[in-house]
Amino acid sequence: METKTTIMIAEDHKLILGGLIRILNEREDFEVIGEAVNGRELLELLKTKQPHIILLDLEMPVMSGGEAYEEIKILYPEIKTIIISTHYTDSYISEYFLKGVNGYLPKNSDPEQLCEAIDAVIADQYYFNQGVSKLLLSKMIEDYKQKKNTQKTELTETELSILKMLCEEKTSKKIAEELNLTPYVVDHQRRSIQSKTQQNTTVGLVKFAIKNGIIRID
Repeated sequence: METKTTIMIAEDHKLILGGLIRILNEREDFEVIGEAVNGRELLELLKTKQPHIILLDLEMPVMSGGEAYEEIKILYPEIKTIIISTHYTDSYISEYFLKGVNGYLPKNSDPEQLCEAIDAVIADQYYFNQGVSKLLLSKMIEDYKQKKNTQKTELTETELSILKMLCEEKTSKKIAEELNLTPYVVDHQRRSIQSKTQQNTTVGLVKFAIKNGIIRID
């Protein structure tokens, strides 16, 4: 029997909450196991059961999603979190990725993007849509413009190609298909890239690629 991805939702607007539940219920491999209208209620729910993923609104009464997230990271570090928010600035988004969130979506995202985000995060990837990507990467570029020290790391041609594709959020399977490699080789090369760059996350690899001129954001 296929294991379902269990999800909790913390959202204080009932219309948005109902819409999220309806979208998720259309997927047989998703199961909503809890709903909360504020951060305190979410923490109470987590005492009895823990989901694979939390969809978290940041602005809620009683206790905000941001405050709840700080406790969740300490108490339940294995739970993955996707922020769904109306806050959409580069500094705000980058702040939460640095805090360890796994995905970030604006509330006006398409239903397909929500499902894509969950699928990516459950596969141990990070997710941000094109709009968030541009804001996040622009912030990184601006930060690194203020630094004059450039990290020198020797990557092979294959590693450079894989790094660029990882920055485009392509999966190991997709990269293997495009480069005519096996997924095993791609995973091995990815570990080599992570070791050489000393970056263990997709966000970290993107930062490294921008800093060293491997990718550009116009």
